[in-house]
Amino acid sequence: MAVSKRQNQKNKLAFSALLAGFLLFNSNALPAAAKTTTPNWAAEKYSKIEEVEMAPGKTQKIKIGFYNRGLYNWRNTGKNFISLYTYKPKYRASVFYNKAWFSKIQPARLKDSLAGPGSKGYFEFYLTAPSKLGVYKETFAIATENKSWIPGGQFTLTIKVTADNQDKGNIEEELNKNVFLSPPKIEMKKQDLEAWRLTKINPVVLHYGEETKISILIMNKGKNSWQDRSIFINKISTLGVGTAVSFANQEWKNENTVLENNQNLVKTGETEIYTIPLKAPERSGVYTLHFNLITNGKTIDGGSLDIPVTVINQNPTEYVAVAETIITDEPLIRVGLFTTEEETQFSSPFVYQLKNSNGENLGEINPGITAVLSFDEGKKIYKGKIGLTEIISEKPLRLVSTDPNGYFTILNYKFNPRWNVNINYNQFRGTLEIRWAGKTGYLWVINELSMENYLKGMAEENDSSPVEFLKTMAVAERSYAYYHLKNPAKHEAGGFTVDAENDQVYRGYVREKMSPNTVAAAEATLGIVVTYNNETAFTPYFARSNGKTKSAKVVWGTDRPWLQSVITPYDKGKTQWGHGVGMSARDGLYRAKNGANWEDILKYYYTGIELQKMY
Repeated sequence: MAVSKRQNQKNKLAFSALLAGFLLFNSNALPAAAKTTTPNWAAEKYSKIEEVEMAPGKTQKIKIGFYNRGLYNWRNTGKNFISLYTYKPKYRASVFYNKAWFSKIQPARLKDSLAGPGSKGYFEFYLTAPSKLGVYKETFAIATENKSWIPGGQFTLTIKVTADNQDKGNIEEELNKNVFLSPPKIEMKKQDLEAWRLTKINPVVLHYGEETKISILIMNKGKNSWQDRSIFINKISTLGVGTAVSFANQEWKNENTVLENNQNLVKTGETEIYTIPLKAPERSGVYTLHFNLITNGKTIDGGSLDIPVTVINQNPTEYVAVAETIITDEPLIRVGLFTTEEETQFSSPFVYQLKNSNGENLGEINPGITAVLSFDEGKKIYKGKIGLTEIISEKPLRLVSTDPNGYFTILNYKFNPRWNVNINYNQFRGTLEIRWAGKTGYLWVINELSMENYLKGMAEENDSSPVEFLKTMAVAERSYAYYHLKNPAKHEAGGFTVDAENDQVYRGYVREKMSPNTVAAAEATLGIVVTYNNETAFTPYFARSNGKTKSAKVVWGTDRPWLQSVITPYDKGKTQWGHGVGMSARDGLYRAKNGANWEDILKYYYTGIELQKMY
């Protein structure tokens, strides 16, 4: 998929200079990258750590971060992986060596799997203090394996080994030893029965006797699998007061039970769609229908579903049958933007609310006011600051817009494309969240937004590409993201759905404003997803082939009937760039230039698929 594509682009600088996503032809759309003075390899330190205090024999974790200021990607795998070495003198054996180091001269590899040009990457390693007291200076430097040292990648730590610090020791180690001192594991702790609703519930308007269906995508976020599931109506209220009206139709099991399902297990991390049929009563009013999801007679935490319904006394002018193919409302998607060690500085021209992950309101941020979010790894607490007001939370912090069109700026985030350093991809629609992923040791900055707004901020294609190709890409990208919504295991540890770099290249609201044709293509294909046998299909794509694509079984060892090898005549004689499975972007783009429509292009690369409107 996109990650493999970028792995291959690393060694194709000339190609990268002409590409914005998959643009292969329109070189006059970009400045002449070949004339840039930017070096291939360069770094700039952004972490402020310079002094460390330790007791003899104690161990301390060090995190230090750098911007990638060169043209080439940094990776932590491959023959040219990025790592730290001891320096001044080079390759010296350090007295602060820890057994977790790769060797006595090499503390750690890059923590991130990928740090592209302009983005951040960091290193994490441990120091173990020698028994001799004193002040030490330890210098390290970043190197690309089998190539060279990286300019700007040197840093020196002043380390004080003192008996006065003896009682501090290794805080993390001590907390692990003493359960009474150790705070609860906030991030990855799961309830036995816990649900996570992935679908936004919109208000419904019905006429007397009119029927509709509301479909909701829910993920099992708890420890236990769900066996016998049912949804029952808890109460119906109007203006907060209970009422005796009924919204049941003939599909309900009884007056209170909407549906029952015991045919399969829903395991941890798996999702299931629950469809609630409704029939409006012959009584006008504004109602809220309160439903609960239960399993084996027990209520599931987070399984409360409140649906607002307005009933009016007017017959519809035209009867419209409910399409059985409608699965769900437009879902929300959670995008892992980047990992950080620093505070996240936020500002918006819209009103935002500061909430914790339980939805509790902790404060309000007015337009133009700066809010700051951070995480104390030692104490395992989140901190928010609005002006002079400080908030502390054990739960992840979220900044949520009160306006559906709201967007925000991350003030201290720099991501400048090398073809125009005046652009900074630091604005995003929707919600901002910081979340500590305890299992991986990363603090993630997450953007939660609607699926369609996510697609509008994509940077996998050039906005000047043919319209039919842009529609093709919009559906492939939507399908890829929708597939991972239904199969969320890939990034479950991080608490998000897709990675902004390693899944599909997402650049947010700034990119959206630059790409009116991409936006129009997403709108023209609203909600359409690739399916195979009525299941959402995984839709990989890549830069170009060598004349034919490859099957999933050949590349990944798993047969997927829709991912078979097909001929790509427009790629004939070319070198393959990418994993080779699914759609060749170059071949698909040429097909669009020569008159093929987006449906035919998709059905050519993905064998036997259907195109289904999900919302």
